[in-house]
Amino acid sequence: MGGSIYNLGLPLSGDHASPDREEWYRRAAEAGDLEAMRFLGNLLGSRGDDAGQLEWYRKASEAGDETAADKLQALLAEGDDATDG
Repeated sequence: MGGSIYNLGLPLSGDHASPDREEWYRRAAEAGDLEAMRFLGNLLGSRGDDAGQLEWYRKASEAGDETAADKLQALLAEGDDATDG
């Protein structure tokens, strides 16, 4: 089911500010669609919502999305580097 909801957000993909895009990604992510979780993380990160980005990457990673796991690991490493310096 999640994939079909996620696909509704794709035509809106040119506009990062589109609230409709976020709504459809969020609906699909909350329904368990891994790709939507990752894309929602991407979208939130592009808007400067670091906490939201980490939350959705973490959820996708815990559900088995390897790409989200890689992105999460990279973000956490960046945070460690920022606090070390």
